[in-house]
Amino acid sequence: MAFVLAENAKLYHNTGTYAAPVWAEICNVKDLTLSLEKDEIDVTTRCSGGFKEYADGLLDANVTFNMLYDPADAAFTAIQTAFFAKTSVEFAVMDGVLPPASGDTSSGLRATCMIKSFSRSESLGDALMTDVAIRPVTNDDAAPEWYTVTTP
Repeated sequence: MAFVLAENAKLYHNTGTYAAPVWAEICNVKDLTLSLEKDEIDVTTRCSGGFKEYADGLLDANVTFNMLYDPADAAFTAIQTAFFAKTSVEFAVMDGVLPPASGDTSSGLRATCMIKSFSRSESLGDALMTDVAIRPVTNDDAAPEWYTVTTP
């Protein structure tokens, strides 16, 4: 049985362009959740046999993660700056490294996102943490996509 350990999943932000991405790993991430959901469109008719019937609708992506509060960390600062400046950042939420090792594949969500929330958690007895939520935004480069990279 093949499986991927969560500790091997990676979060990246693009420091290059969309056409020529330079993926910088954001190592300062503790826990991350990638939520993908789909709208349901009610297509029930009188011929549905008494059952509601549905069609697939639009996809919705929501990514939440927490980071150690570290103003000296470049990725932390980039995310904080984007939040306050209301600018977007391109992210890749991957199940492995970019680029993957020879013969390997890495896949996940690639999207230009707004920083929806940037909240500081000050739990007594814990390290100072920042909870971040990102959501895809419209941009001139590309729509969000399921991004797969295979290295020969």
